[in-house]
Amino acid sequence: MGYELTDDHTADLVVAERMTDELRWYAQNGGRVLWLAESPESQQAHLGAISIAQRSGRSWQGDWASSMSWIRQDKLFGSIPTGGTVDFAFADLTPETVIVGLSPRDFAANVHSGLFVGWVHQNVALVAERPIDRGRLMICTYRLRDHLGIHPVATIMMRDMIARMANVTTSEPARWAPGSTPPATIP
Repeated sequence: MGYELTDDHTADLVVAERMTDELRWYAQNGGRVLWLAESPESQQAHLGAISIAQRSGRSWQGDWASSMSWIRQDKLFGSIPTGGTVDFAFADLTPETVIVGLSPRDFAANVHSGLFVGWVHQNVALVAERPIDRGRLMICTYRLRDHLGIHPVATIMMRDMIARMANVTTSEPARWAPGSTPPATIP
């Protein structure tokens, strides 16, 4: 996709598959993290009320005629021509996980994609961002990793999320804790 990958401690943005205590520390100290949370096991750090939940076996499973997934196109994803709905263009990307524990205020300001069941009940996020102390965290549950550069919607979504996170202002640049190493980035 044309991005420079590095293990340098001064990277502008860390893209990771697992949220670890080290990444949480990095974000808390001014870093920016884009977390591709494609499985519940990808959460390995406590994030307060926020967690990743499996869709299968729950009301968010997607087998209801009255469930709907949506994307906001005011801050991200404006060039995806779906009119704000998650439709067949997303077929290979449909998340197997959801983001739970967000407040209504989070939905108003920081949720870029979500899902609801029935008459707008059981709202969950599929893409959300929020401040973590002095830094910023964006979580995406769409299955993008294996489709980057191949699937146009996956490529647009990743490009837009990286651009947004790279341009978000944090209070100060983060540095890794002394003696630690940066997390592995996606190759």
